[in-house]
Amino acid sequence: MLCGTELKDLIDGGAGNDTLYGFGGHDNLFGGEGHDILVGGLGAGDYLSGGVGSDTYIFSGDFGHDVVADKGAKSDFDLIRFTDLNSEEVTFSLKGSNLFITDTTDEGNFIEVVNYLNDGANSIEQFDFKDGSATVDVVYNTDGSCDICVSYTPVQVQQEQVSFYA
Repeated sequence: MLCGTELKDLIDGGAGNDTLYGFGGHDNLFGGEGHDILVGGLGAGDYLSGGVGSDTYIFSGDFGHDVVADKGAKSDFDLIRFTDLNSEEVTFSLKGSNLFITDTTDEGNFIEVVNYLNDGANSIEQFDFKDGSATVDVVYNTDGSCDICVSYTPVQVQQEQVSFYA
């Protein structure tokens, strides 16, 4: 476990499975290779990058405006977890290739996921919420708005293929 302070911190986990806490201040957290957990902490201006590996980004309380720049392989499974927000308390929107996730109870709290649309390797695959709900995909409409839904995959049932549609 690597912990910052209430000031501006630069924390690099390097290789391995790390847990990084920024606490207060404008923190820069880099997980590096491995399955990392990154917690920016209170206050705006945190920059979180998990690197290669399946990473978890945790947000709670008054996190402010933070940036997630996930980098890794397409086989990685990365998620953003909200410990204090239910699924109906956030909105998703796009600006260019960046995904914005806004806390509707405090619009000063929002996350910018950079390059969300550019490459499947730089994407967040799941969003978890306080109420136990989870989303597995974000679907983009032609007007630039987006809806949350689950991914559908065909399943085999007694030699017949069944597809699920929303």
